[in-house]
Amino acid sequence: GGRAGQKPGSMGKRRLQEEADDRRRRRLGDTDGCQNDYDGWKPPAGSSAPHPVARVAMSTVTPRDFFDRYVARRRPVVLTGGLEGTCWETAWKGWTDDALETCAARDDMVRVETRSSVTGAYGVGRYETMRFGDFVQRFRRGDETCYLTASPAAVDAHGRPQVAAPPASRLLGNADGGPPFRPPIAGKLVPANVNVWMGASADGASSGLHHDHHDNLYVLLRGTKRFELYAPSEICSMYTVGSPVAVHRNGRVNYEESGRTRADGDDGSVAARVAAGAVNAAYAELEAAESAMANGEEGGAARVEAAERAVDAAMDAAAFTAAGGRGAEGDGDDGDDLDGDGFFGGHDDFDDVDDSDLDADVDSDEDEEENEDGG
Repeated sequence: GGRAGQKPGSMGKRRLQEEADDRRRRRLGDTDGCQNDYDGWKPPAGSSAPHPVARVAMSTVTPRDFFDRYVARRRPVVLTGGLEGTCWETAWKGWTDDALETCAARDDMVRVETRSSVTGAYGVGRYETMRFGDFVQRFRRGDETCYLTASPAAVDAHGRPQVAAPPASRLLGNADGGPPFRPPIAGKLVPANVNVWMGASADGASSGLHHDHHDNLYVLLRGTKRFELYAPSEICSMYTVGSPVAVHRNGRVNYEESGRTRADGDDGSVAARVAAGAVNAAYAELEAAESAMANGEEGGAARVEAAERAVDAAMDAAAFTAAGGRGAEGDGDDGDDLDGDGFFGGHDDFDDVDDSDLDADVDSDEDEEENEDGG
């Protein structure tokens, strides 16, 4: 809408009304064809909110249990028992204000979210870049106008994506005994991104309702945190920013404005590269087989036949991929077997580097909804 103290003109009023009508239509279920295939866990039908989230002692959960009972089923869980004796104990005990201010990351430049006052909002694109040590000093003073959030994606000298950027890359997974990037409870799941959140808020603050595109494993080191969660099946009843067009079986949401992806987030480019690589490999084998047959090697003819079949299969797979997982003729197959829907979290990671969440305490690893200063 208009800025405070200003009245929107006629065009502004019409735009505001159109946006309000659009949100109302979406809330009332007029989704303009949003295909919601989510079939993960959801609160029991007919029961009333709030629904308690399962609380389970982490010492009783194996990585296999964690995946089968919660990740694959899309079921939230609170792992209890504290951090003593876990891989996060060193951070819990060692990440004091003094230690953070003088740690190896103190001179690293970090992106910090800012707001104009304690009543202002985060998540509106206001950032400053500063030394991590300078941020920690402001944090120690109780400055409530700056917040260390998810860092921009980091790449190495060859342009390859890295799992963490400073300060997380200095504080975790290092030779000084920091928490590992992949905790034991994750089993074979591989985190795509790891972050550290820090912020001060005397009266508590909220990140605002949002969703990430990936699984979150959130480790609270100080303070308290309260989450308010909604199943992806309810998206048609919510005021979304953007127009949802599809909800995959694992809960990933696609919007009209950003385009469709597979359930694992791939927009098709990764699958296309894999398919192209398979075609090249198949042709290389065919060339080698033809050379072997020309040289009179035993079994050369059979090898050529097998290589020709492999080329055909690779070409068919590439055509299927190019058609968006719907077959060369657009036969309606949604490609679930290719995009990870069939086993939900197997291709998910733990966090989304584009998160812009609010945290009033010092946190490691993933995401949050609402928090209060408990330290």
